[in-house]
Amino acid sequence: MKVLVIDSERTCLRVMRAPLERDGYKVLAARDGLSGLALVRSEVLGLVLLNVMPSGLDVCRQLRQISDVPVIMYGSPKPDDMVGALAAGADNYVL
Repeated sequence: MKVLVIDSERTCLRVMRAPLERDGYKVLAARDGLSGLALVRSEVLGLVLLNVMPSGLDVCRQLRQISDVPVIMYGSPKPDDMVGALAAGADNYVL
C-alpha cells in the first residue's frame, strides 16, 4: 500500500517515513499542499497522513473534492485544530 505524507518539515517527513517503510509501506512525501494534491491525483493511495500545518485544513478540503482516500491529520493538541480537521473531511486526528 502507498502512503502519502504531507508535511512542510523535512524532519517530520523522515520521522514518519522510517517506521512506515520498515513495516512494508511504500511512502511518498510532499513538502507542501500543492505537491501533495498532485500526488493524490496521480497515484493510487491507501492513506494520506497530513500535518495540520498552516494550510493543512485547506489541503484536506481540496483533497476531499478529488478523492475519498482515508486521511489522518496530525499536529497540535489544540481542540480547534482537531475539530477543524474533522470538519474539513479528515477521517481521524492524532497528536
